[in-house]
Amino acid sequence: MMKLTNHGGIRPGAGRPPGSRNRSTIDREQLSAEAIARMHAAGIANEVLTPAGISAMSPLEVLSYAMTFEACAGRWVQAAALAKEIAPYRHAKLSHVVTDTTIRNISDMSDAELEMLVSRISVDSNEVDEDEAG
Repeated sequence: MMKLTNHGGIRPGAGRPPGSRNRSTIDREQLSAEAIARMHAAGIANEVLTPAGISAMSPLEVLSYAMTFEACAGRWVQAAALAKEIAPYRHAKLSHVVTDTTIRNISDMSDAELEMLVSRISVDSNEVDEDEAG
């Protein structure tokens, strides 16, 4: 019978150290740093791009600023890469919506249901008429 030692379980020093950054974070920070460096090199850095100004900006603001600069400079590949990083924070994903809809034959409806349907149609048509008139 073989005995496996030091296999699995919690071990000191195992895994990624706390606070370390993953690959996508490192890539995103590198893109931002490169864009800001190009702004300084082009001489268009303003007061926002001082060390104090940058530290006051959120990561999203830095990425947005860098994306705008890249787009204005015509570097669309870099701007698109930054836009891809920003998009989840600016635009909510559309969610799947489930509805419980029953389609009924009009001949199976009661008089009360028909009256309610007609009143809804007239209210909707009045709103359309008001929009066309205004």
